[in-house]
Amino acid sequence: MLVRVASRSRWPVVAWTIVWAFAGVIWHPAFAAFHQSVPAGPSARPAGALTAAKPAAHAAPRTKTSSGRMPTPRSARARWLSRRLAELTNDHWRIRRDAFRRLMRCDPRILPVLLQRLRQTQDPELIQRLTTLACQLYMAGQFNRDAGPQPFLGIAFSIRLMSPRIKLSHPRAAVVVQEVLPGFAAARYLAPGDLIVAVNGRPFPAAFTALDFRSLIQSRSVGARIQLTVLRHGRQHVYRLHLNGVPADPVRINQMLQQRWLRERMFLRRYNRWTNLVLNAGARR
Repeated sequence: MLVRVASRSRWPVVAWTIVWAFAGVIWHPAFAAFHQSVPAGPSARPAGALTAAKPAAHAAPRTKTSSGRMPTPRSARARWLSRRLAELTNDHWRIRRDAFRRLMRCDPRILPVLLQRLRQTQDPELIQRLTTLACQLYMAGQFNRDAGPQPFLGIAFSIRLMSPRIKLSHPRAAVVVQEVLPGFAAARYLAPGDLIVAVNGRPFPAAFTALDFRSLIQSRSVGARIQLTVLRHGRQHVYRLHLNGVPADPVRINQMLQQRWLRERMFLRRYNRWTNLVLNAGARR
């Protein structure tokens, strides 16, 4: 009776409605999961096992990147490293300086990448920067940070009064960094010519001496974190670093420093492609 009452013009609408409703049921996610959970063939599961397959417990969900590939920590580190290495040849000196300082604080495990780049480049300035970076990472990986019970900053320094052009409430002393020893924590942050004006926020008095600075460092413990306030090119920087350890016996300290110096020379002779620049720039110690 309903068919007779319905007008002929409504038959196409009713037919398409039925088709789309049936297609919606077939393509529904729950219905699709139902079909995927039932294997075909004689080895089909029983009716009680008609559930969607669960992902493995170790397969954590990850979002895709703009390129469509799943990101991995290794690829992210590789991209970061390649970006910093490219910035070493940037036209702007600030970008080159910042990239160099960031690479100086990297893990020694990136040393093979630096050595490979060192073999490929022909730019003398880039060779110099890469050689300094590689030497620092090599020495940091060769020697243990806790090599002894006595804390050591890893710099050669001198003491001088601050310039009168710097307006201070009273005269103060500054520690002038003359040399940084590769492999120690200070080499990751400091450079020759820096002025250390305070340790842990406390400035040095005018009567401050080199012995006072050594006593101040040795009063800490190995691995302790100290804060250095540094003046560099008229700008103030604050660096936090961990103290390395050296033997307490002065004879053993000299032996360790001599051993480190020989390792450094051997490394430079092997990998430095611009040998005269580094080895003849001045004999160390």
